[in-house]
Amino acid sequence: MRWPALAVACCVALLGLAGCYAVRQPPQIGEAVRIEVVSDRGRLVQAQAFLDTAIGDSLVERLGWEVSPVGSARLELSIAQEYIDVSQRDSRGIPNQWVIRLQGTALLVCQKGNIYEHFSGLGYATGLNDQDEGLRIAAQDAAWGLTSWLETETKKLR
Repeated sequence: MRWPALAVACCVALLGLAGCYAVRQPPQIGEAVRIEVVSDRGRLVQAQAFLDTAIGDSLVERLGWEVSPVGSARLELSIAQEYIDVSQRDSRGIPNQWVIRLQGTALLVCQKGNIYEHFSGLGYATGLNDQDEGLRIAAQDAAWGLTSWLETETKKLR
């Protein structure tokens, strides 16, 4: 007899909490966005393509924005030289994992105004065989952070 009463109490509590939160549409800027890499100081050639794809996918999926090569709004990316360093060693002290930090700056230029931010994303690799995957993860991490920033900051644009 206790379990049904507990289940009912939990449902009532969850329904009460549901009223505290509202699902809202992400902010829209009212124009298509084109992603431009205006500067790339990176050494890993694939970084630009991975970052471009990850940001475009994130803007579409998370914010519902239109991304187009001819968009009137621009998201200008400046990619800094990536940071690659040992993040783990085996028992003999030999490196067996590296951290890849992809970083730079982003400037959104749109009809509602301009906003600027630094971005950074982390990925890990255990060697050359999975370096691309580590770089792809770093790009996705950076894209997630940039999209979160855009979601917050574009609400302030008029």
